[in-house]
Amino acid sequence: MPLHLTEHGCPTGPSRDVERQSAMLNAMFVSALQPGSGVTSYMHFSLRDASDDGSLFGGFGLMTSDYSPKPAFHRYRQLIDEHATSF
Repeated sequence: MPLHLTEHGCPTGPSRDVERQSAMLNAMFVSALQPGSGVTSYMHFSLRDASDDGSLFGGFGLMTSDYSPKPAFHRYRQLIDEHATSF
């Protein structure tokens, strides 16, 4: 049965730095690519942060609320370029 990973991500905030978000995104994406995982579709939860207030659900974006790219944005783009035909 094919797995479709949607609304997937790691938030940033006061105690959750942008480097950790990038590392977690990389780990999740690479895990989805593993043979036998069954993953046929992968989507990150949000392109842009909903807020800059430090709330848990406000910081899932790959970009800040003013559309400034976070490190995870660049990593996600690189992963897509490298593995676009895998899904």
